[in-house]
Amino acid sequence: MPVLAAAVGLVWSTSQPQAGEVLSVESGRVAIFDFEDRSADGSLAVVARGLTRGVIYALASVDAIEVVPHHGTAGLRPPDVASDEVVRRLAVGTVVLGTVQRIGAEVVVHVQLVDANDQTYSARSRIVTPASQVLDLQDQLSELVAHLLRVELGRQLTLEVRRSSAVQESWLAVNAAQDLAEHLWRAQGPIPDQTAVGASALLASADSLLDVGAVADPMWSEPILLKARVEVARAKLVDQAASRMRYLAHLERAWDWADSALSILPDDSRALGVLGAIAYEQARTLRLDDGPSASLQMALADSLLGLAVRADAKNAEAWATLGEVQRMTGRVGASRASALRALEADPYLENASDILHRLIISSLEVEEPAEALTWVERGLRNFPQDRRFAEALLTVSSWSGVVTLPPDSIDRVLEHLERLETVRPSGLLREYSYIYRQAASAGALVRSGEVQRARRTMDSLRVLVDQQPAWRAPFSWDDAHVSWLLADTARTVEQLAFWLRTHPVNENYLKSSFLFRDLTSDAEAWQLIRRTAREGN
Repeated sequence: MPVLAAAVGLVWSTSQPQAGEVLSVESGRVAIFDFEDRSADGSLAVVARGLTRGVIYALASVDAIEVVPHHGTAGLRPPDVASDEVVRRLAVGTVVLGTVQRIGAEVVVHVQLVDANDQTYSARSRIVTPASQVLDLQDQLSELVAHLLRVELGRQLTLEVRRSSAVQESWLAVNAAQDLAEHLWRAQGPIPDQTAVGASALLASADSLLDVGAVADPMWSEPILLKARVEVARAKLVDQAASRMRYLAHLERAWDWADSALSILPDDSRALGVLGAIAYEQARTLRLDDGPSASLQMALADSLLGLAVRADAKNAEAWATLGEVQRMTGRVGASRASALRALEADPYLENASDILHRLIISSLEVEEPAEALTWVERGLRNFPQDRRFAEALLTVSSWSGVVTLPPDSIDRVLEHLERLETVRPSGLLREYSYIYRQAASAGALVRSGEVQRARRTMDSLRVLVDQQPAWRAPFSWDDAHVSWLLADTARTVEQLAFWLRTHPVNENYLKSSFLFRDLTSDAEAWQLIRRTAREGN
């Protein structure tokens, strides 16, 4: 299969990966890059990023133009933004650049527009304001950029400026907290490259900063909603096996904060989306004896996320989480459709790598391995340091009877993953990745005829998992699959029963999974799995 060969080749290719998908340039599409802090001591960094977000937020509601979201441009700096490749990837006709610097007692902001077609500066301007009044810059800068774009594009831009009543210190505090917390918020993924102690301190700092904004202006929803995100991130630092109640307590506090934000802005899509994500996290923690509660909680998550995307069809984060809820309740086709809507709404989605990974799995679940491989290839190109896409090659081979990786290719993929571990350490909560990839390689080995090697691999993994009880729940699914490929029905039933006991809200997912269709479609076998799950082991 040509796509498989291309995907495998990308794993150990020494050439530079493509930066991203190339889109057609649109004249009314605008990219606003992070304003550059040119202060001698870096003291205006928070101001610069806060101004960038504020301008993007203000212009996002203007119908005459389309603004690339902040996470689509974050981290790019001149001369990167002047390259044809970046402009084509973002599909923009105009780029907005800026600098922030302190001159005496004043702050000076320079703004420049770049015509993406010929890379020429088409407009320039600046704002000067006392350093004690930097909050006013957000509104002034939004108006200035709107004016420059109006002249440049020849379009009428009606800008409704959101003028916060919060004091300047609160505005700075909230932007600082957003810098601390935004990379920690993921509906699924762990917190990369942080120790538990370091991440906890970081989140405590973010929470304290957000308190400043929440107290200064009780009707300002942004810091309150961010506090909800911080609490979810804090929950993910807790070892559920050791302290489930502490984990749930963080989620309950997150719910209260998000609910408060919704009371300020009823029907706000972002608040609804965060509430839905929290409900989903809560449902995932419930065990088999909490089955009815888990089902109700999952239904609540489904409802809230549905309201979020109806309130704002461009809420890519809500679409992404909705897709995961649908997948975990056995609605694989709907899950794939929601994931595609997430990418359609925001191709630069902050967790786009998560969405691509889900599309790989959902494509396999509807038995479209060729489609899964196209997503694998895109993931390898766009996110070369994200090991999940190399692991996904093993998953496709293990799960699919159509796509087979030869043993030497399996070894090359495993070697590549080891190199990634060396270059980019695994970080918090990533330890199971090693177990997963080895189990997936065992499945791929069975598919390629290397049965004895697959058995040895699984025997070794079982020894490791016995030493780490927290890994038993995720491993039970992988163990069940490889055991089924090895025709070990008794172990398959045992492992699926344990998986069902620890994942009660996913009963429909298990029942509908093509991996175990021949087993779960047998009424007697299915009842045995459910009975064994309820009896415990």
